[in-house]
Amino acid sequence: MSGVPGGALEIAMTCLNVADLIEKRDGMEAGEARIYDLMDRAAALLHGDGFPRDGYYAFVCEKCAPTFDYYGWFAEAEALREEAGRIYAGT
Repeated sequence: MSGVPGGALEIAMTCLNVADLIEKRDGMEAGEARIYDLMDRAAALLHGDGFPRDGYYAFVCEKCAPTFDYYGWFAEAEALREEAGRIYAGT
């Protein structure tokens, strides 16, 4: 996906899905380091360049925010929600 236009968004969502799988398989304590590595990667991808800040990006932000909330990354979740709201408002 790294070579596909907008593929970074798909990679970010996949990172968050894998983090959830690790937490369910191994538990939070055992999987914590790997989970937070994936969270870091997802956040970096979501704030990166190389894709338009359009409706699809807003959709991805909305879908990713709850996972950031779940793992206690409240500021990241809020930033994603605000970005989605800004895009939907057309500002």
